[in-house]
Amino acid sequence: MTPLVRFICIAFVVVALLSGYRWSRSVLHQPKETSEAGAALQCWAFQRAYPGKNIDMRRLSKAFEQQYGKAFNTKAATEAAATGTWRSLGPKNIGGRTLCLAFNPFNPNTLYVGSASGGLWRSFSGGEGQQAWHRVETGFPVLGVSAIAVSPLDSNVLYLGTGEVYNYQNTMPGIAIRTTRGSYGIGILKTTDGGQTWSKSLDWSYTDLRGVQDLAINPLNPNTVFAATTEGIFRSQDAGNTWQQVSSVIMATGIDICPADTALLLATHGGIDNSAVSGIYRSADGGNSFTKITAGLPESFGGKAVLNFSPVNAGIVYASVAEPFNSIGLYRSVNAGLNWELLNSEDVAKHQGWYSHDVAVNPQNGNELLYVGIDVWKSEDAGITFEQKTYWYNWFFGQVPVGGPEGPCDYVHGDIHAVYYSPFTQNTAFLVTDGGIFRTTDGGACFEGLNGGYQTTQFYANFASSQIDSAFAIGGMQDNATAIYTGSDAWTRVIGGDGLSAAIHPQEPDILFGSYQYLGLQRSDNGGADFYGIQPPLNSDDRVNFAAPYELAPANPQIMYAGSNFLYRSTDAGLNWERTSSVAPDGDNPVLAIAIANNNPDRLYFSTSPNSLPPAKVFTSINGGATFQNITANLPNRLITDIALHPQNADIAYVTLSGFGTPHVYMTEDAGLNWIPLTDGLPDVPANALLIDPDASEIVYVGNDLGVYYSLNSGNNWQWYGNGLPHLAMVMHLGFSPVNQKVRIATHGNGVYEADAVTFAVSSQAPAGPGISNLQLFPNPAQQQTTLQVNAATAGQLALRVYSATGILVATFAPVAIHAGQNSVALDLGSLTSAGVYLLHAQFCHAPVTAGRQCEEKLLKLVKWQ
Repeated sequence: MTPLVRFICIAFVVVALLSGYRWSRSVLHQPKETSEAGAALQCWAFQRAYPGKNIDMRRLSKAFEQQYGKAFNTKAATEAAATGTWRSLGPKNIGGRTLCLAFNPFNPNTLYVGSASGGLWRSFSGGEGQQAWHRVETGFPVLGVSAIAVSPLDSNVLYLGTGEVYNYQNTMPGIAIRTTRGSYGIGILKTTDGGQTWSKSLDWSYTDLRGVQDLAINPLNPNTVFAATTEGIFRSQDAGNTWQQVSSVIMATGIDICPADTALLLATHGGIDNSAVSGIYRSADGGNSFTKITAGLPESFGGKAVLNFSPVNAGIVYASVAEPFNSIGLYRSVNAGLNWELLNSEDVAKHQGWYSHDVAVNPQNGNELLYVGIDVWKSEDAGITFEQKTYWYNWFFGQVPVGGPEGPCDYVHGDIHAVYYSPFTQNTAFLVTDGGIFRTTDGGACFEGLNGGYQTTQFYANFASSQIDSAFAIGGMQDNATAIYTGSDAWTRVIGGDGLSAAIHPQEPDILFGSYQYLGLQRSDNGGADFYGIQPPLNSDDRVNFAAPYELAPANPQIMYAGSNFLYRSTDAGLNWERTSSVAPDGDNPVLAIAIANNNPDRLYFSTSPNSLPPAKVFTSINGGATFQNITANLPNRLITDIALHPQNADIAYVTLSGFGTPHVYMTEDAGLNWIPLTDGLPDVPANALLIDPDASEIVYVGNDLGVYYSLNSGNNWQWYGNGLPHLAMVMHLGFSPVNQKVRIATHGNGVYEADAVTFAVSSQAPAGPGISNLQLFPNPAQQQTTLQVNAATAGQLALRVYSATGILVATFAPVAIHAGQNSVALDLGSLTSAGVYLLHAQFCHAPVTAGRQCEEKLLKLVKWQ
């Protein structure tokens, strides 16, 4: 086997490789060549574990319990403080990574699915419809649900297995310190009331590096439950009240009970390069002992195996066996797993042999099999021959309807984790994939998506909202391309690949930017109708993060910066690039985050990822990257995931830190000579995103793996701002939509949300009675002068300020006394030297002028002609 060497989040990229691996419309129909799932999971785990080997699940569990315990006990106070409840923006027409599915044994319309980082979801409509799915909260820090089991005798009893882990004390080949995992896990949860309340069954909340991969309930005695886990196989004989480990062979990935003899079990063990334990194990005594079976099977393999007992003939078992990056083949046993034969060596899993493949037998016809990996294959002769039925690259681009078709009949999203035949409907099977849930109702001739309302997409940092249109935004999603928001739940898919950083030109909103993995920059000049590549000219000495950053300069958005281990600069919005220096700031360590001063495109901060040489660092430059200064100073050795600069004074900067065990937000007031920790009210969980309110710089937001916090005093104290968010929403990006004055978050597992900016929801009090209304500018657009028409319920004072589309204050007018009734206020626009779109901020305060008087604020769009 040739290992795929992937050093944490980094790729060693040359121009020839990049030109051959383009995600543009011209090559969307080329087959996948490498596994980007591993690189994505590595980035997630590396950021949270560094500098240690393990992700500290104990601290996350403690933070969750403290936060939600406090929130639940003071619900009224929380809602009063956070009046800007978060509202979902979707997407609800694009499903996220999904790991498992389970049926209600008594109701064909009730389905459960486990998402990779969006929690547990349920449908009461068999997955059909625009709002087919809803999230089921458990009251515990559950993100990845890898296994679901429903009692065959009581559908109110469910077990959840949590955590997504693909290796044990190891990572992708070539890396020997961190596990390859995709989300937090806390063990097994149980409900006895259909999901209304949950309790811990196998409690791993305070244990690192563990995941539950599969669950099986004895169909004749539902008190007996088996769990395949990273630690081995566990059994409960009292319906999950207690558990005993019955096999210590690590990395158990599957457990199957023979339907004809429940004392007979088959287990699979494997993952990435776990060849010492990989294999199929058999128990004939109800799980008391397991023996590795070798007759007819490969001596060893480095991927994983998955099994399916034939429901037509229980003595027949099929096994899909794979190396990490290719299938070995489909095997069959006709004596319940004692001996095996190779039926077919079709490479169905391809590069996802460690990650996603499965096989299932049609319960109405034992000769029909669905064999899945990257795509769906079907056999009608019991596995001897197969015909390919789906092609992952046939997905529809553009705006697909919510709950509607996502491609032609032969489309199922690539990377299929599991396939399940319906126990109710003939020739109907469900598939869970990295793009959500799919179904066939005719035995595999035609497939359809069932993702209506299934908001589980995994966004990355650098989501972008338009500065002039609150109904326009763009962001990148893991394994689901890039999507454009246009005001509805149905988003528009563009570009392809793993969607990553996105941006919108603040002055020319038809110019959009998207990207795929390893700095695959794309630009559109027509609002997203078409994209073309604008990648920097990477060389053999470039080292690029999987989620590589780029930024537009607020003062001059024609200037862009992008980062490999070198900084690149463009002065024509990405059409041409050059290195800012012949020196890489931090050797082979690539750039992780970039921030550019609002008023100076040559002033920037950037952080680096210690992929080859610790520690993590942050740098600054005052000359566009020609030279740079290490300003890490007293910051702890954690990855610096985001940087935010004061809108008027770039000497003041904030940074967020990932990992555990240190403060997660720091501020400098002297351009990085000294850093001040800002910890009061923040939990010890990885922080991912920052936002400074463009209208009130003392208001700062931070997004972390729990949700959102805000500060009204430049970070000295923090308060929870999570009303309306899913429990444990991993916030990857915080942004501001100036037209409607909303804060927006992009999450890794639950899509996008928005809420009122705290400026209005908390710090500004609404007037006791009616305030101002019917604000209009005439003319608008205007050249040198315009008039604001405003109706006031009472007398008061009006303060007016003008901001650029990027949030920079450009003009302030003297306060105006207004009377009750209709008022006209003339505004001289001579100080606005450039044509374009501006924002007029109006603050009305009731008379008389006294301390603590009540005020309200409004925002209008102002367009100036040249």
